[in-house]
Amino acid sequence: MPTDTPTRAPTPTPSFTPTPAASATSTPTFTATPESLPIYLPVMLDERCAIQWVHSDVALVIDMSTNMNQNIGGGRTKLDATLDAAKVFPTMVDLTPDAEGRSDRIAVVGFNARAWNETGLTGDLGALMRDCASAPAGYIFTPDPEALAGIYAQIAYAFGCPKGRHDWGRPWS
Repeated sequence: MPTDTPTRAPTPTPSFTPTPAASATSTPTFTATPESLPIYLPVMLDERCAIQWVHSDVALVIDMSTNMNQNIGGGRTKLDATLDAAKVFPTMVDLTPDAEGRSDRIAVVGFNARAWNETGLTGDLGALMRDCASAPAGYIFTPDPEALAGIYAQIAYAFGCPKGRHDWGRPWS
């Protein structure tokens, strides 16, 4: 038996498809680059700064010349006020030894016609308070400017400054 032959459908005819019209593109405008800003990043370190104390050696130089007998009022002399201040000074520094035995140290030096070392460098508060409590006997001289070079040299030597390190003989003006 013969079969029916299918009929072919007609092929569609291509048609024109319109394309959208081109639109005008805007001209790009210049935009400034923003300034850079710092960035903070957390950093974790396991480091420590060790506190290191520095101790001082101090010479408390006290003028014991006769002009220190001048009255400053209230029945007190310049020397009375100076010695009162000298007694307070040792309490204002750290005389407590650290773990290595170091501390601030004070020397008490006096001068009039000559200089003398009343107390060598020490951290002993009791000795400092005792030596700052009163004027030594015999302070009866007021140096003239020419004598000061010798007095300053004696103070420096009493405190441990090596001889010949300074020109103490130069005139003082």
